Amino acid sequence: MLAVDIDSEAVEAATENVRLNGVESVVRVERGSVVSALLGQGLREAVRPGGALITSAIKAKESQAAESQLQSAGFAIVERMKQGDWVAVAARAITHYRSPIQ
Repeated sequence: MLAVDIDSEAVEAATENVRLNGVESVVRVERGSVVSALLGQGLREAVRPGGALITSAIKAKESQAAESQLQSAGFAIVERMKQGDWVAVAARAITHYRSPIQ
């Protein structure tokens, strides 16, 4: 399992929780973009053509980059919702997408 957060304090807290729960062998904690990490783990291939993906807890200032990454990976943005400094993005897997990695 991969846990990702862009906030270093959240990563520290998650790392400590993983240690306290004794699950270091199954949970890896990293700092970085959640969208990048998910796409790197094969998320696009896991969502069937036409299927929906909802991402949330994206910092507003990073939402454009996250949306660009999703679009490059074969998702069409269908809705974005903003609340304060946070954004959620709803996307649909493009039916004619072909992964660059075959």
